[in-house]
Amino acid sequence: MKKNAYSIGKALALVLVISLLVPALASCKLYDGDYKKSGDFEFKLDKKETHGTLTSWHWDGDPENSVIDVPDDYNGIPIDALGGAYGTNAPILAFVVETDCDVPYKGLEESKYEVPVSFEKIVFTLKLGKNIGEIHTQYVSGTVRKDANYIGVTQEDGSVIFYQVFFEVECSQKNKTYYSEDGKLYNSSDNKKVDSLPHMDDLK
Repeated sequence: MKKNAYSIGKALALVLVISLLVPALASCKLYDGDYKKSGDFEFKLDKKETHGTLTSWHWDGDPENSVIDVPDDYNGIPIDALGGAYGTNAPILAFVVETDCDVPYKGLEESKYEVPVSFEKIVFTLKLGKNIGEIHTQYVSGTVRKDANYIGVTQEDGSVIFYQVFFEVECSQKNKTYYSEDGKLYNSSDNKKVDSLPHMDDLK
């Protein structure tokens, strides 16, 4: 009798685990299809082309061109993430702002570079629509180190300006996952700030 009760208990436990795992797996979106480009944006779709993620935005290096208006869709396919998983057991693909500069960032010591360099800050206005429900970027937030999150822009004379990246976020009120306040992005579920979008206040 005890053996039957034990077997029934194990079976019920297994059913409970499966019932918990199935929704979790179903909500884990993969972006395992083709890359697509539209203007300055690059996307990665899933194989069935039912949804996509924004992988990068190409910046021309002009500080006046600092607005990243994330499209709600690519040719009718919803864009529902910034970065994300691009395959089963594959690393997370991070969203990044790209430039044409081929001089790698090596830190704040000018002597490390073979060309003249300088360092400044850039604040991008990031506009998020109603579909974005997942965000992964290569940028760190919290207490931002003075030497973190730089991208280079080559000047006409061959010198390079490295810009430290910050974001002012504007999120659609129709978005059910996030909301923005004072230029910062928060999770609607727990009101916690999204750490992968550094804000100028993080330097304080």
